Amino acid sequence: MNKYQELVNLIEKNKMTITKKACYDSQSGWSGANIIIKDDQDFEFDLSGNGYCFNDNQVDEALSAIKSYLEYKNLTTFEAFKKYIENKAISK
Repeated sequence: MNKYQELVNLIEKNKMTITKKACYDSQSGWSGANIIIKDDQDFEFDLSGNGYCFNDNQVDEALSAIKSYLEYKNLTTFEAFKKYIENKAISK
């Protein structure tokens, strides 16, 4: 499976959505679109970078971000569990 198929598989398997919103930079006159991958909780990744940089590198970054998020969400590794505990611990 190539990285594009892997990304689509992760999006579909985890019931994430993709939204597209037009954006415009008045200083440069550029127009583009923010392409956002998100789930129904707190994950969000802008596949377009800043609305103007949708490229192959963004696919790699999206894969990494989604995998890290799912690892944390599902607590599939000790590192994810450790991060969860550190985030939930109350300092005294």
